[in-house]
Amino acid sequence: MIPVRLKIRNFMPYRGDMPSFSFEGIQTACICGDNGNGKSAIVDAMTWALWGKTRAKRDDDVIHLWETEATVEFDFKSGEQLYRVIRKRARPKKATGAGQSSLDLMIKDEEGFKTISGNIIRETEQKIIDILHMDYDTFINSAFLRQGNADEFTRQQPAKRKEVLSNILGLDIYDRLEEKAREKTRGQQAERTLLESTIRDIDAELAAKSELENEFEQAKINLAQIDKEVKEKQSEFDALRHKKQALENKKQQSKQLEEYIASNNRQLSVRQNEIGQHEKQIKEYEDLLAKRQEIESGYADFSSVKAQCDDFNSKLQQLNSLKDHHRILEQSIEKARSGLVNNQSILKKTIEDLENKAQKLAQYKDELAKIEEAKPRLEAKEKAFDNKKEKRQSLLATVQRLRGEQEKMKLEIGEIDEKLNLLCKEGRNKCPLCETVLGTEGLNIIRAKFENDRKTKSGLITGKDSEINTNLNEIKIIEKELAAEEAELKNNREWLQKRVGSLAQAIEDASDAGSKLENQKQMLKDVENKLAAGDFASPEQKELKALDGKIALLKYDSEKHREASKRLAELQEFEAKKRHLEEAERLLAAEKDDLAKAVSASEELQKQLERDNDKKRGIEKELEALPQLEIDTQKAEDELKKISARQKEAQEKNGNLKGKLEHLQNQEKKKKEKEAQLSTISKEVSIYSELAQAFGKKGIQMLLIETALPDIENEANELLGRMTDNRMHVKFDTQKPTKKGDVQETLEIIIADEFGARPYETYSGGEAFRIDFSIRIALSKLLAKRAGAPLPTLIIDEGFGTLDSTGIEKIKQAINSIRYDFEKIIVITHIDELKDAFPSRINVTKTPNGSVIELN
Repeated sequence: MIPVRLKIRNFMPYRGDMPSFSFEGIQTACICGDNGNGKSAIVDAMTWALWGKTRAKRDDDVIHLWETEATVEFDFKSGEQLYRVIRKRARPKKATGAGQSSLDLMIKDEEGFKTISGNIIRETEQKIIDILHMDYDTFINSAFLRQGNADEFTRQQPAKRKEVLSNILGLDIYDRLEEKAREKTRGQQAERTLLESTIRDIDAELAAKSELENEFEQAKINLAQIDKEVKEKQSEFDALRHKKQALENKKQQSKQLEEYIASNNRQLSVRQNEIGQHEKQIKEYEDLLAKRQEIESGYADFSSVKAQCDDFNSKLQQLNSLKDHHRILEQSIEKARSGLVNNQSILKKTIEDLENKAQKLAQYKDELAKIEEAKPRLEAKEKAFDNKKEKRQSLLATVQRLRGEQEKMKLEIGEIDEKLNLLCKEGRNKCPLCETVLGTEGLNIIRAKFENDRKTKSGLITGKDSEINTNLNEIKIIEKELAAEEAELKNNREWLQKRVGSLAQAIEDASDAGSKLENQKQMLKDVENKLAAGDFASPEQKELKALDGKIALLKYDSEKHREASKRLAELQEFEAKKRHLEEAERLLAAEKDDLAKAVSASEELQKQLERDNDKKRGIEKELEALPQLEIDTQKAEDELKKISARQKEAQEKNGNLKGKLEHLQNQEKKKKEKEAQLSTISKEVSIYSELAQAFGKKGIQMLLIETALPDIENEANELLGRMTDNRMHVKFDTQKPTKKGDVQETLEIIIADEFGARPYETYSGGEAFRIDFSIRIALSKLLAKRAGAPLPTLIIDEGFGTLDSTGIEKIKQAINSIRYDFEKIIVITHIDELKDAFPSRINVTKTPNGSVIELN
């Protein structure tokens, strides 16, 4: 991975949109600046964009303290291909919510960048790992040398170095595989024990198989004999049951005959009643026919009087209709007159209102002129009010700025306190930032510098407190004045606007009233003339006179109408008698015919009753044998139940024995299956035991370390040779003899120079630094090689501390010796003397608005 361009927004100490920073043209550079300025955050921005990981503990910790979202846009090369990755993070909108993240991956072609992101962030991150052949852990252990990490391997005791090397090479995966293999072995051993126990239990069950087979054969013979007895007894019971059922059917027939006889008796009674009704109706018809002359004479008088009443009713209906129309016309005429009277009242009121409005026109104009004269005074007061508000905002901004400066100084004092605490730890004689040995005098100089800085910053904070209080007091005075003036100005402005509007409307209304007044007076005169002359509803008045003539022509006499109605009521009975007479003439013959049919039906019912009674007596004779037959049938049924119970017991016994034998057959099959499983599991126990041993410290891990050590040794010697003009060489010994003559596993580092070979622990200062540095670079190259990734970029964040000029010169020589092994080398340092050693410098400075990056 080769960095090309970095663009940061609101990331860690970098606030707002930082200008794009280009790494092109840089081969060896240092990132320099004071501690806490954000030098290491540049590397964090790269790792966060690529893998979503940094030194921060939580996702939201990468967002600047005063912002809600962060963005990093990073261009990088893998081989000759250019890629761009953009990662964003936003804080949750609610305290209980979750933050939002996004990740976009793009590739550069002839047309520009095009997206190749996955469907989700995890898929996109995996694509980045596939492109780089490197995940975050591999990067920080190979391309990135962290603070205090250079001598992590070499400073360990020889017996401990293999464990550290194992961790660096990522061999802890084999420890996990060993534990999984042992867990699998324990699980398979437990299953093997369970299978052996199951097979023993099956063998114990199979021992009773022969005895069960003999018992099953005897049970089948016994069941066959009982089945024969059940069949014979069932035949006897069925014959008796059929006879009993036949007699019960006869009994049911007897009950049905009883119902038929009762029903026919009821029908006979109905027929006899019908005969009586027919005879009565015939007599009534014959009596009516005897009074024919009297009924017809009365009906003729009734018809004559009814015609007179119908004529009177017709005239009365016409009269009522004409009167209804007459009433409607009168109402219309009165409504027209009332309308004119109402208009007269409205016009009088309107004229009175218009005269009142027209008289006030001069008064309204005078008041409006006075208000216009008062406007400039109100505008002057409002301008003074706005000036006070602007002054208050200026003072508030000053207070905010002073407090921001105080907070920054408090943070700087906190950093100084942390450094002083580290310096004050008992027995400490190293720089807390870079681990360089300082000595007592060096520690005192640094402590005095920190304490002087702290005192100066504390004094500045106190001075700003006084300035803040002065501004706050002035703000309170202004706010009190603003509160008093604001309500008064608002009320005056609102009243003035409302009053000007109402006066303008009043003037307009008064002018309009004067122009309308004469027109309204003429309209009133016209209405009064119409009322005096009766000039309204002329068509209705004309129609009313014509209607009065029609009513007179009807000549309706209500008294004669009442007398005719009274006479009609007296003759009303002859209408019904006439109808009954006509009915008698029409129905007498049919009624006589119905009488004859009823007599015939009654005689037939009497004959059927005699036949049913004879049949019922015959059935009752047959039913005398039913009680004994019921006793015989019940006895046969009881005997059948007893034999069936014996049959059921025999069947259950037979089925139980058969089930047991089938179970034993299944157990025999199960035994074979369990024996096969036991054989397989026994083999697996052996395999997993061997795997656990192979994955252990003395297995694959030892072989991998033995394989890796020559590569580390060759790379380290190649670099160490360049730094020492081939005076020094590294050799790793993995075993050494004990006093007992055995061989002990170890990892000794032997250094050979012009004076001979001796252990690493005997070296110190510059020589130890060169050895540490060469071995650490060798480890980085090995890790990158194992991951299948090239290592074109090296980032060193070693914190070299307060080294003397000799130590700084050694660092320059070490970096210069490897500069052609990498396309880019970036060193993070706060040492001023080291900056000049690099052709390119990336300066990181902290401002009140966040850190900024500049390339020199």
